[in-house]
Amino acid sequence: MRPFWIVLCRLLLPLALGLAAAQAREASAPPRLVLWIVIDQMPADVWSRYHAAFSPDGGFARLRAASARWTQAGYEHLVTSTAAGHATLATGASPSRHGVVGNRWYDREREAVTYCVAGGRPDALALPTLADALWEQTRGRARIGAVSGKDRGAILLGGRHPRAVVWFDPRAGRWRGRGEAATLGPLVRLGRRRTLACFGRPWGLFAPAACYPERDDRPYERGPFGLGRRFPHPVDGEAVEPGPAFLAAFSLTPYLDEITLAIAERLLEREGFGRDAVPDLLYVSLSSSDLVSHTFGPHSRETRDVYLRLDALLGRLLDTAERQVGREALLVVLTSDHGGSPIPESFPDGGRVSVVHLLATARRAAREALGLSAPAPPLVRAFCPPHLVLADRARSATVSARVARAIASIEGVQALATSALAGPRPADLDPALWRAARRSVFGDRSGDVLVWLEPHFGWQPGKAAEHGRPVPSDQRVPLWIRAPGLRPGAREGRCAVRRVVAEIARRLGIRPPAGADPGPLPGLR
Repeated sequence: MRPFWIVLCRLLLPLALGLAAAQAREASAPPRLVLWIVIDQMPADVWSRYHAAFSPDGGFARLRAASARWTQAGYEHLVTSTAAGHATLATGASPSRHGVVGNRWYDREREAVTYCVAGGRPDALALPTLADALWEQTRGRARIGAVSGKDRGAILLGGRHPRAVVWFDPRAGRWRGRGEAATLGPLVRLGRRRTLACFGRPWGLFAPAACYPERDDRPYERGPFGLGRRFPHPVDGEAVEPGPAFLAAFSLTPYLDEITLAIAERLLEREGFGRDAVPDLLYVSLSSSDLVSHTFGPHSRETRDVYLRLDALLGRLLDTAERQVGREALLVVLTSDHGGSPIPESFPDGGRVSVVHLLATARRAAREALGLSAPAPPLVRAFCPPHLVLADRARSATVSARVARAIASIEGVQALATSALAGPRPADLDPALWRAARRSVFGDRSGDVLVWLEPHFGWQPGKAAEHGRPVPSDQRVPLWIRAPGLRPGAREGRCAVRRVVAEIARRLGIRPPAGADPGPLPGLR
């Protein structure tokens, strides 16, 4: 008689092997939904700053515990703006390849400043996006969606074939969209109804006052449209009924994120994202952290409140996605388009740079380089930071270099002629800065001179707090990925955020979009 344990092994071994094979197939199967969360202007230190006040059941703690996290992730281009960052997250490439060199740039053919998503379309992108690649390689069956409080936050991510792209338009005072009409209608109406319900709803503290160590009402904060600098903030635009001032005030509160996420959840549920075997892609770009940081500063009580509210809202979004798709079929990315710097006046050596003075300096240097006397024809066409555009007759390497030197003589400003990027690196130019500058220029969309602020400085006129310079506070961001089969925990070493696009494409089982940095992400290969 055979020993009992041999018989038992022969009975159980096939079951164990079958279970292991099933688990392996599940781990290797592409996710049915990629939920990609972009938090506008989220510096890398946000977790360390606020984690003690986050709920263990909130979105941040849940995602962090289950995600692979790159502790030194960041952008390697100079122009750390919303549009450039979102375009990099969409395409997996730097501005020198995808072409979005800022929120705005000067169009030499039209002789006018153009906007990155003019006409509500991503036509400025010179490369395909991850969304485009997924749509094409699934033969149009994948559902693509993007929702944001900013048009550029939604339109660039959603690509060229979205089921729905929805954003808030503060100038028009309403939510707008692009995509399938039957899908957009209910989403836009939801946004309008929820926005109007915010009229007269004060923005008070989300958590007990003891959770906010920051001083309220700092003298260098802004409080436009009747918001004031002290909690609770009135949200009525100092009007008796909803109007332009109310809508402007509303856009500077966390209520913008609240409604963005409500629309995203409705899109997720109504359109059945992740309910079949064809993988879907939903981007959610949250704008309140950026808009509030620009107004009150990234280290303000108001910005802390935005993140405490966002923690709860992200927890609810995860619940909705996991309930619909199942945790094992859901891949979540959390990152940002750029970081941010504190208000200059909060530093003893901080200061402001006059844009008027900078432009006068540039005109004078160009005039002297050309040997012209005042008054001279206009020699500076436009300034869309960081791009200073010279008139055609002043576009020589000699003139632009002289203009750059003159601008760099202003306290708090650095400048570099783009003509210097065409050849070998000048010996006196930092290698990392040279590479960042080269990654930021794209043909005639770029200025003749790149201009950026040094740390602790801001523009005058300008926002309370700025970003857009090649320093760690502006370039470093979180990068978290929660995916089946991906070991959670920290990954050390420098990591270019643009490489995440190719990694997500591989996990979706598709080819990365043409032009994307192939990677890999450190610690995964």
